[in-house]
Amino acid sequence: MRISGDVWTKEDDADLARLARSGASISYMSAWFGRSKGAISVRLSRRRLRPREGVDVDAVERLFVSGSTAVETANRLGLTLAQVRGVLRYHAIVRPGSTIHPRWVRRPHDDRILALSGEGLGPAGIARRLGVPAAHVRSRLLTIARREAVEELRSDSPSISSRAQSAAFGASA
Repeated sequence: MRISGDVWTKEDDADLARLARSGASISYMSAWFGRSKGAISVRLSRRRLRPREGVDVDAVERLFVSGSTAVETANRLGLTLAQVRGVLRYHAIVRPGSTIHPRWVRRPHDDRILALSGEGLGPAGIARRLGVPAAHVRSRLLTIARREAVEELRSDSPSISSRAQSAAFGASA
């Protein structure tokens, strides 16, 4: 590894852009440059580059549900921990036997948020109607999706988590 604080040269930036466009993983780029995955991620972000267009959600789910931790899943797939956590949150992926976290309890606005998202409003529109920040609405919709995913695992009944999840990211329900 390089000493913390090494300056990125123009040649390094050109190589980084080339590797990112070619689809190289952050792990590969980390080894290539001799820098940490975090340093690579930060530089990619600052240069507005994306290392990979898509993350294999099925692979993340398969590993995580089979018992791998988020860190192990990230290492096996050559992803960052943030990417894995993002996939787990966005897709409401939970393990069998998961319990409902105390933060996931129903809140006063939850029913109203779901009703408004069912009317086709996005998080910003719901937030305006309720007088709360849009980030709060997105967070609640994702929390509802996670809670319902756990409840679905317990009861094997269909849930509306995909509706809540879609609404959190602005897709119409």
